[in-house]
Amino acid sequence: MRYDKTSLPVPSEEPCERLTLSRLRERGNLSLIHMRRDGDRLVCAEGIEAEADFGAVCTALFVTEDKIYGYDAATKCLLGLKTNTRTAGISACPRVLIPHYDKSGEKRLYIVQETKTGDLGTSGYAEAGPYGGYGVLHRERLFLLSGNRLFFSRPLSFERFTDSGRDPDGFGYIDFSVPFGESRGIAVLKDRLYLFFRRGILRMRADGEVIGFSAEVLPFGGGEIVENSVACTGERIIFFTDRGMWSHDGSSFQKIEAEGIEEIGSFVGAEGYCGKYVATVGTQEGGRAVFLYENGTESAHFVELDGLTGAAAGYGIFLLAGRKVYRLTEKGLPLDGECTLRLGIRTYRRLKGVRVIGNGTFTVSVAQKKVTVKAGSIARFAALPEAGEIKITVSSAQEDFFIEAIDCLWEEEDDG
Repeated sequence: MRYDKTSLPVPSEEPCERLTLSRLRERGNLSLIHMRRDGDRLVCAEGIEAEADFGAVCTALFVTEDKIYGYDAATKCLLGLKTNTRTAGISACPRVLIPHYDKSGEKRLYIVQETKTGDLGTSGYAEAGPYGGYGVLHRERLFLLSGNRLFFSRPLSFERFTDSGRDPDGFGYIDFSVPFGESRGIAVLKDRLYLFFRRGILRMRADGEVIGFSAEVLPFGGGEIVENSVACTGERIIFFTDRGMWSHDGSSFQKIEAEGIEEIGSFVGAEGYCGKYVATVGTQEGGRAVFLYENGTESAHFVELDGLTGAAAGYGIFLLAGRKVYRLTEKGLPLDGECTLRLGIRTYRRLKGVRVIGNGTFTVSVAQKKVTVKAGSIARFAALPEAGEIKITVSSAQEDFFIEAIDCLWEEEDDG
């Protein structure tokens, strides 16, 4: 049975606080696991289905426009699923794989590691030099940001760089004297190159001849930028600092208030895909999860998978767990069968019950007590703590559920 958000009567003897979706975010720390926002409702998010098996345990996953790769740290090999290839000699886990075409029209793969790079073509793998870091392809050049130095290749020629500054042939490096600290990421937005450092951001024009390259410092006071959190989602770049989540659309910076940010402890990597920010994160509880932020709904949720190593996006969003690769589907229950909402509320009143406004059957958990009810019915709890932080968990194992609001029923205040 469906219940309207405002049609359910609330008994006068039971003080009730109705938390719509906007109020849920304002009221406390809200996290969504396999549950996403759809208009004014919370619904089942992406499903997970098995895609392939590398045949060996991999520590990192990479997806290009049409291929999937995994890095086998034990053998220092890059494994290709669709290509059925095994490339040896990759001494460290790559940070990014960049597909490109050379002047002859051959499709190649540039492998960017932290301290070195290499080029993979039909003739095999060859190291291009002792430079690595964060890489991106822009205006037919490969750019590598390492520390305060930006390396760049010639157009359509990625075989080598130079160790002696700018070269007349159009490849070399630029040293930036800005006191911004360590490099944090690199991205392209609206035909401009963005260089992220721990304490600052540079925007660079890098088209045409090298002599025309120019850079400017962007004023930003939003805190120190977090490593491995920078990604372009199409119309804007999203990144994290020690003060929260931010975006830049080419003209200004905006603070993003999204669900679950407080649960993130570290970043393994981030990518943009079809208007979504896809990040592999370490959680405050010590596990790993995928953090998905959708530009369209301006909301975020987590995807969890046992043994998760990482995620990557290209012609879809894929997850890696050990040797197995999984694909995110448009909608479906997770492998453990439940979609979950977690809400932490600080209060001075005693919680008596929780009511879900929406459709479906839900398990409501508070202080290790569980009650299963249908939408519209009250899950009642006794002997809960009188004050402090209350953590409420609402889960559903039905794919067609939806939530429009949560009612918290509080014990009446004692005026005496």
